[in-house]
Amino acid sequence: SSALAEVSGTLRYLNLSHLYHIQHLDSTMFSTTLKLLSLSLAHNRLTILPDNIFMGLSSLLTLDLSHNPIRANFKELFHYTQRLKVLRLAHTNLLSLPSLPLPGLHHLDISSNLLSTLETFSLESLTQLRELQLSSNRLENLPAHCWRFVPYLKSLNINLNPIRVLTKESFYGLHRLQELSVQDLPNLTRFDADSLTQLTYLSNLKIQSWPKIEKFKFCLCSVISGLASLKSLSAKILEPSHILTDQILGAFGPKLKEIEITGPLTAVTLDAFEGVENNYELLLAIRNTKISSLPDGFHKMFKNIVHFSLNIRDNQFQSIPPEILYGNTTHWEHTGAKALQGEANAGAGAEAGANTAK
Repeated sequence: SSALAEVSGTLRYLNLSHLYHIQHLDSTMFSTTLKLLSLSLAHNRLTILPDNIFMGLSSLLTLDLSHNPIRANFKELFHYTQRLKVLRLAHTNLLSLPSLPLPGLHHLDISSNLLSTLETFSLESLTQLRELQLSSNRLENLPAHCWRFVPYLKSLNINLNPIRVLTKESFYGLHRLQELSVQDLPNLTRFDADSLTQLTYLSNLKIQSWPKIEKFKFCLCSVISGLASLKSLSAKILEPSHILTDQILGAFGPKLKEIEITGPLTAVTLDAFEGVENNYELLLAIRNTKISSLPDGFHKMFKNIVHFSLNIRDNQFQSIPPEILYGNTTHWEHTGAKALQGEANAGAGAEAGANTAK
């Protein structure tokens, strides 16, 4: 504690992350920093934490313990941090989530652990939770039995879990959810078309295609099409054909403003975005693919969109012929891109942005 003695009275933010060698903290380490608001101990070698290590930190709002092999009595550990809003416990070798007596917690990150399930008592005291990071665990099923305890949850990430089935019941109770990331689920065998229909406030969705699921049991566009509040869609296309065709047709709701397409694609068909022309504003990003060209007349699919931006960074383009983006030379001169930037090297990306006023 003497290390902080001279600044303890005014210290608000303390970052001790990425030192890699801190293995032990004395129980009196923070006894004099009573006004500390944010503390990061991430990326160290902390194992056993004394139950009273945070005893003086009643004002603490943010705590990051991620990337430490921690063994602790979490119920006692957080007994003195009742005002905590953000808690990060990623990469801490958690086998189960203990009861956390933090009724005011808004953000909880327990990603990259060894969780195979969440018990009811794990979330029942987190009634104000807004964001939950569950990616990179061992969940085979979503803990739908717990959602009733987090009625204000707005953001959920379940990527990189061995989840097998997603149905309407998987998300029952998440009526206020606005952001959902559901990608890289290698064991998924069932994803019902109506799984997300009850998420009436969902505005930001990250999803993918699952070609291993039989077509009559799963259709990406069917899962998305009923989401009237959707504003941002990121879709990873993993079809064996490596072609974007009809995977997201019918998914273009009236509020949709951003579409991101990624995956090992090599081509895009001319009608892949049919139906999007009714949107007033759109940012289309086709990124991190193997696409080296777009079909002639590509611009025709977006000719009725008043404000249209195109991002084709990080692909395989070496050149972009004008006929892809414009009908003729006159069209280029009157409605040409206000900005065109990128690298001309082989395999490098290019970005084109166009704002046109009709």
